Amino acid sequence: MAAGKADFPDLAPLIFWPHLFSLLVRTLMKLLVLLVGLLSPLANAGVFSTEHVQIYPSDWPKLSGMSDTCVEVQGTFVDPNIWRWEREENPGSPLGSKYGGTREAAWIVFGLPAQDVRSEDKKVKSRVFTISIDPDKSVTVRYSIDEKVVASRSFTKDKLSCGKDGLTITTLKRSGDVLDKLPNEGHTIRHSTIYKLNEHLYIKTTYETNARVFYIVPQSFLNVAWFRFSERPK
Repeated sequence: MAAGKADFPDLAPLIFWPHLFSLLVRTLMKLLVLLVGLLSPLANAGVFSTEHVQIYPSDWPKLSGMSDTCVEVQGTFVDPNIWRWEREENPGSPLGSKYGGTREAAWIVFGLPAQDVRSEDKKVKSRVFTISIDPDKSVTVRYSIDEKVVASRSFTKDKLSCGKDGLTITTLKRSGDVLDKLPNEGHTIRHSTIYKLNEHLYIKTTYETNARVFYIVPQSFLNVAWFRFSERPK
């Protein structure tokens, strides 16, 4: 070091890297705005919306005659826990007469944990579920395997409603991050509407999600399915 000169540190990196980082952030934000501008019209047109609405099977009976208290839904019913195929009504499907499957499983309808009900256990001899209306007007569902209760769930009055369509239970309601993989914000809700007629329980499930990917681009999903469970012989 020459005499009379101070040895000052090199400040260039301390100035350069924050500036570069700020520039990259601004560039990424501009690209994101551009991407959103390109995708938003498609999203609003329904390009990013998925719907699967199963029509009530034509060979099932008309649902009518249940009381306004919905007490008829109480009882014990058999859970087949099997897959069934839904028929393609429009010709020309590459899969022939089958286009998709629905798992006929009560534990799915009521949001019970798959591990608790041993959903993949082929050695189970019997599966039944019992619906009861409690004195406080709440509803409890108990799931039994080989005559032993392995899972249960109670739904309070604020999650229930009874009308001409049957007893509707809100089995899932969530807000915030509702989609996988990408940053998002929205809400998802799942209903099960139960109707008892003769020796069968008819259940309509409605699963709906509305969200905004990257908090801007709208995306929605709707799934409606029908299930039927036989009453256990007394």
